Amino acid sequence: MPINKSIISAVLFAVAGSSSAMGADLERGKALYENHCQFCHSIKVHSRKQRWPQNLDDLRAIVDLWQRQQNLNWSKEDIDDVVYFLNTTQYNY
Repeated sequence: MPINKSIISAVLFAVAGSSSAMGADLERGKALYENHCQFCHSIKVHSRKQRWPQNLDDLRAIVDLWQRQQNLNWSKEDIDDVVYFLNTTQYNY
């Protein structure tokens, strides 16, 4: 039976693209969010009808934008953790 390369590629992409596969830490993301983001807004901001991010890439860009605006100097892992937390608890992209 021949191996369907497109199916294998899709599965590998899905696994590699998931936050948990990248090692994102939900609790650490929550702590970063609560310690740095909730000064300006509560978690309720993410449930608005007109919420800004339309997908995971938008969410990552927004988290990165705001961490730079606040001079937090977060690492890629910090951003991944906050994105993972927000996506898991609010957005589900």
